[in-house]
Amino acid sequence: MSLFKLCINEKDNEILNKLKQHLNVKNIRYYNIRDDILGKITQSGFALENGSIIKLWIISTNITSLPDEIYQLDNLEKLVFKNLDIHNISNSVEHLSQLSSLSINNCRINKLPLSFENLTNLRILDLSNNLLEELPQNIGKLNNLEFLWCNENKISSLPEGIGNLSNLKLLSINNNLLSAIPPSIEKLSNLEAIQGSNNQLISLPEGIGNLSKLRTINIENNQISSLPDSIGNLENLGELKLYNNQLHDLPISIKNCNNIYNITLGKNPLTDSKEIKKKVVKLIPKKTSILWE
Repeated sequence: MSLFKLCINEKDNEILNKLKQHLNVKNIRYYNIRDDILGKITQSGFALENGSIIKLWIISTNITSLPDEIYQLDNLEKLVFKNLDIHNISNSVEHLSQLSSLSINNCRINKLPLSFENLTNLRILDLSNNLLEELPQNIGKLNNLEFLWCNENKISSLPEGIGNLSNLKLLSINNNLLSAIPPSIEKLSNLEAIQGSNNQLISLPEGIGNLSKLRTINIENNQISSLPDSIGNLENLGELKLYNNQLHDLPISIKNCNNIYNITLGKNPLTDSKEIKKKVVKLIPKKTSILWE
């Protein structure tokens, strides 16, 4: 009997040896490993160096180190680390050259290895809920990346190299310590959404108006006092979330954003002025939903 997918947790430990006796594990392609079972898998003969594995999930609260065998899975396409206490990722991660999806979520990671730049097949990268203070300068070499999540970290600045992610569609950097977005973002011609709420942003770069595919901007709960005039170039912009900033007015150019259907303006100084509110209503397309609170 062959096994295609294996999902095991600590409670299943007692049956591992029995499974090995009756099943052909050489063809396992998906591993879902939970709780404290990782060290017991190899002891039971479920070798992680199995070249057929293409998807691997490791979800636990007590794992503090990862076996080297993980970095030898050269056919691996999807890798998920979640709720681990591992703090770092080995430079050997560069050997996982087929990876298209990597999630390192809530693992207390504080730095990424320089070898990350070699994961050039990555399309999806989730680094949320860690202790990162920065992204590597060479992140721009991941030129196939389409979706990047870095929520809930301690990132205070983004590298200029992020502008080289020419295929990026989503940049999600909520709940960090960012005070600015680098001007190089203007080169992200395929970007469709910026999620940057709960930071310390004081402005947006003028070049944001070059992002013709941008549909969503979420910069709620920041310190932004004005929007660049170039925002009027965003003809595909549909959602603009500005709640809880320091905006006293909106640029006249926003009248050119004919596809806006939702804009949040609550907790901005402009909401205290009836005159400014009337002006905004005239500028924004009639179909737009404006939330003042």
